[in-house]
Amino acid sequence: MAGLTATEAEKKLSGIKDAEGLRNLINQSICYLLLIYIIKIFK
Repeated sequence: MAGLTATEAEKKLSGIKDAEGLRNLINQSICYLLLIYIIKIFK
């Protein structure tokens, strides 16, 4: 992920310890990828 600091990455990884955190991380990643895809289409 672009522009992610080590501290932010660590926080995200520590959030994976529970299922809720993992689900949130996956949802964020999917939204992030969709956003990039949409931006590329309209360029």
